[in-house]
Amino acid sequence: MTTPIRIRPESFGATVYDARSLGYFFINPRQLARLSAAQGGPVLAAATPVTGAGPAIDWSHGQFDSLLNSRTPVSLQLGTTPPPKHTLAAPIRVYFELTTRCNLRCDYCLNDSGLPRNNPLDTREILRTIRHLGRDGAFEVRLTGGEVALLQDLELMAREVHEQGMALSVNSNLLGPPAAMQRLRSLAPSLLITSLDADEISHGKARGRGYHEIVANIRWLREAGVPVRLNCALAAGTLEHVGAFIDQFAPLGCGFCFILLRPTGRAAAQFAPPALSDLMRCVAVIEAKRSVYPDCYFSTSFHVLMEDELVIGGINLTGCNAIQKSFNINSDGSVVPCAFLYELDKTSLTLGNIRETDYSVLPIWRESRLLARLREESAACNTRCIDCEHFKVDCLGSCAFMQIYSQRTGKPDPYCRLDLQSHQGCAPGLQK
Repeated sequence: MTTPIRIRPESFGATVYDARSLGYFFINPRQLARLSAAQGGPVLAAATPVTGAGPAIDWSHGQFDSLLNSRTPVSLQLGTTPPPKHTLAAPIRVYFELTTRCNLRCDYCLNDSGLPRNNPLDTREILRTIRHLGRDGAFEVRLTGGEVALLQDLELMAREVHEQGMALSVNSNLLGPPAAMQRLRSLAPSLLITSLDADEISHGKARGRGYHEIVANIRWLREAGVPVRLNCALAAGTLEHVGAFIDQFAPLGCGFCFILLRPTGRAAAQFAPPALSDLMRCVAVIEAKRSVYPDCYFSTSFHVLMEDELVIGGINLTGCNAIQKSFNINSDGSVVPCAFLYELDKTSLTLGNIRETDYSVLPIWRESRLLARLREESAACNTRCIDCEHFKVDCLGSCAFMQIYSQRTGKPDPYCRLDLQSHQGCAPGLQK
């Protein structure tokens, strides 16, 4: 990437993306004009001209002023067409499943990885899709699987992401000899994500072999300066070990994402998440550790829920990032709003196929009626949660996927206190 800070014009102003943190914020037209002036004019040179004074509200919550005062150079991430008024110009992040081949058989694998999907994209198609993502204005591509390290052409794919000016993040199980870790390091990812459950016994039961090998490789990668984030399932066997797990890896500078079990893939047949009260106690432990390790990244699946509505320039961005600000491309070319939704119903919850849109995501991102409907439901679900009397009392909220699952199966959403009490979902518009 030419600079770590990228600016993408939007109908309401712009999205500002930082490839170092993989974070982003939104600015209004006045701020975009100020930034252009501070940079000597090049930021808006190729962008749609800003007209009028625009709104004065600071959607960045102070991040814009910090950027302006830092005088960090910025560059333009410009799509090939004007931004729409009903959604963001393009996804901020695209999760690109390169393969479902895998050398593990984790009990709660969301896409039942092991063997390749039927009619998978070949290397030429993958590279073409990545090139289009850059032209479409995406900021980040997350290469995932399956296990991406099994791909012979992984370096070509990672290099294409860099050449298109996008940030690269990579998911890998980190099983392999030092040469394999050198290979992953050579991809120069802004973030390397791996799955490691909170203790050896829980990890071995759910994921199989390799706990100590993975730990050793995490240490090597951190010593080599590679940013690493650990995904840990919040399962019955892991909750009591989460505090010690954080204490073990936070001093290495690792980030953490604690993930709720979902009833998809291999987890569907044995879906038995911990009690909501136990999960809330575990999240309290995680929040306490956040203050102990303020420089580490912490997130849980509960954190996808916004505590306030976010409507910018008439675009309602409230709800799960997986629907509002990003989406997924599977290894067979199918485009899906959320990997969990796709695995729930591969027919009715698929947005289309990248092969049908000349390998560009924009026609689906901007024009899909199903995606528009899911965005509305995600926002509505989020709003229902924050307005609920149980929120932040004895419940931390749920997501549109779990609400749809509940409606379609007739089973209660185990992460929604109200639904547990009533055994009714709250996504009637998406019932089958």
